[in-house]
Amino acid sequence: MTSLEDLEAEVLEINKLVVASSSRTIYLSHIVRFVLWLLENKPTLISDELLPELQASTDKRKLLKDFIGNAPRLPGPIKFPEVQARDFCLWLASLEKSDGKKPGKSLYSSARSSFFHLFVIYKQTVN
Repeated sequence: MTSLEDLEAEVLEINKLVVASSSRTIYLSHIVRFVLWLLENKPTLISDELLPELQASTDKRKLLKDFIGNAPRLPGPIKFPEVQARDFCLWLASLEKSDGKKPGKSLYSSARSSFFHLFVIYKQTVN
């Protein structure tokens, strides 16, 4: 008989197959940008474990990529129960292209998928 722990590991592997590697890379990039925005604008929403590391880091992007890339490392990078969909919407509204214009629908769509993916990999629900 298969143990529950073995089944959990198998579910993680199945989930990795469901999301293409290229999509995971895009998702990770958006998630990192979102967490960096939280650090600047709403640092109280970053997990207590990650916040001091992030504040002290000279390469915050790499730290976050490693931290999130090892998901589902617990706790996650954010305080899931406290993060509201509205926080994500505020981040989306803050995005600009290099020319100062607002991004197109495809960026918003991939960012939204990234936000959902963050909650899925940490088995959380969006408030």
